[in-house]
Amino acid sequence: MKNERLIEVQNLKKYFNVDNSNIFKDEKKLKAVDGISFDINKGETFGLVGESGSGKSTTGLLMLRLLNPTSGSVYLEGKDIFKYSKAKFRHLRKDLQIIFQDASWALDPKMIIEDILSEPLKIHNIVPRFEREKEVKRLLNIVGLSSKDMKKFPHEFSGGERQRIGIAKAISTKPKFILCDEPVSALDVSIQSKILNLLRDLQSEYDLTYLFIAHGLNVVRHVSDRVGVMYLGRLMEVGDVHTIYNNPKHPYTEALISAFPHTDPEIESKRIILKGEIPSPINPPLGCVFHTRCPKKMDICEKLVPKLTEVDKDHKSACFLDERVIENSKGGEGIENK
Repeated sequence: MKNERLIEVQNLKKYFNVDNSNIFKDEKKLKAVDGISFDINKGETFGLVGESGSGKSTTGLLMLRLLNPTSGSVYLEGKDIFKYSKAKFRHLRKDLQIIFQDASWALDPKMIIEDILSEPLKIHNIVPRFEREKEVKRLLNIVGLSSKDMKKFPHEFSGGERQRIGIAKAISTKPKFILCDEPVSALDVSIQSKILNLLRDLQSEYDLTYLFIAHGLNVVRHVSDRVGVMYLGRLMEVGDVHTIYNNPKHPYTEALISAFPHTDPEIESKRIILKGEIPSPINPPLGCVFHTRCPKKMDICEKLVPKLTEVDKDHKSACFLDERVIENSKGGEGIENK
């Protein structure tokens, strides 16, 4: 099943207009997502990592058609989701769901849990009206809560329990794809592992497909099959999670891996500290967008935009340290990140 493609992202871009009060200047664009391509197979988890401002969440929102792209396509089972009319896409909405970082965003504080979980069942006609209560109880049991909880309000639950309710809501429509937007970052470490285990169990039982967004590789390496490393709107590296972790090809990936906490002081001393902050996506660096912070920068990095290139089997990198990237990037974009 994991060799069957479900989602395909092709040259996806999202630019936001920036308010410019000076009418004599060119209109500025914030390049949140700047031409990325990747795919996700059925039943797998694709991890998307990077610092804040790298474009991860914007990518996820585009894949759910909660934002419209500047250009590019997102295909669900071979069909471009942006080609559907609004009316026809409503029928597909149940197939594309989201688990938020904070479940409170998805839970109406004025509604009891029974009504919250019944709402998507009603909207998408998942089960007949007389079976909704039974289905709500089943969903609560699936995520490790009691059917007795259905008459409670969201504020009566802990953060971890609210996240379980958010997960129950996401799977209630029997979706084909779920965006997990940093679903454990707001939870205690002891709770994080339980939620991650729940997501894995549900994926195995219901053949779910995830895009799992996180800041670092330390979380996604435990749940992902493949990983994409994102920086300033672009993909720096894509590959199998074990390959990325054990044999990274991009200096930015190496820096993220080195940030893992270690008890061994010798390993800890080898941590790669990136200087400065991530640049503004309104005015990204010329050439490779990472070169202003890269400890391995070369002259070519300031002159040419590296293309994501296959450097090993099922392993892609956008770094000029590999000659194949240089060859693949020649004739492409010059120093200007257009």
